[in-house]
Amino acid sequence: MNTKRPNEGNGNVPRRNLPRIPPPPLEGPRIKRHFECMWQILRGKTQLATELSPVTIGNVREFFVREFLELHLPGDLSVGTGHILDVGGDASQQIDVIISHRSGLALPLGDIRMVFADQLVACIEVKSTLTRKDFLNQIAEMFLALPTPEPGKSKPLKVVVAVQLENGGQRRGLLEKWAREGKLTPDALPDLVVILDNAAVIKGGTLECLKGTDCFGEEAGQLYKCGKFTTQKWVSLMLLVFEIAQRAGAADWVPYIRQVLEDKTGKIEVKKLVQE
Repeated sequence: MNTKRPNEGNGNVPRRNLPRIPPPPLEGPRIKRHFECMWQILRGKTQLATELSPVTIGNVREFFVREFLELHLPGDLSVGTGHILDVGGDASQQIDVIISHRSGLALPLGDIRMVFADQLVACIEVKSTLTRKDFLNQIAEMFLALPTPEPGKSKPLKVVVAVQLENGGQRRGLLEKWAREGKLTPDALPDLVVILDNAAVIKGGTLECLKGTDCFGEEAGQLYKCGKFTTQKWVSLMLLVFEIAQRAGAADWVPYIRQVLEDKTGKIEVKKLVQE
């Protein structure tokens, strides 16, 4: 019986080289599908956290947000929790999530870190439910107390991540109403609000990853809703990742996100928030 394989023993037969197929470029639709899936995963994890005791829900949700960012952000950025230390030696209140450059100094204190202000990229406050009281008092005061960056350096990104709005409301105009009632200045407002049960809210003229696009926001300091709450809840997570990466300064990510924003099959619209 002939047990030879085809072409075995025949050195004259040329070896077949299969063509190498390069990976497809990271196009808009692929980015969209990725963050749609990431929204489902993160939303599922936050729902899982509700089964835990009220004492641990907050810590678990903060962990899930940090985990999401660690998987997506450039390796030269550090994701943790702790306080911001200014040049005068004063420390901020504890911040749920801090994004900073790894090249800078940090003073570790167990799971908590003291991060120097000049290395700060973003600070994030995580809430199960975003309430009027928290928005006007704790969050606004925290953002106002952040150290002023040195001349020539950009301000840190200010973000709120919440599962839902107060009383399960779906109208993002509540944030504009709260801001007006509290007479908040633009510096006290978040640059980006991620609402997992809704869609994004951005502060006009602030997000660097939206510069030169129709989604930048015409009026600086004004709150805008970004995306439809029915089908585009994932947009806020995309903006969070790309904005932090943009501010890290290693590359220009605007061309990548522009493809998603200009996708004709699901255009992302930005509209000024109207007080409810």
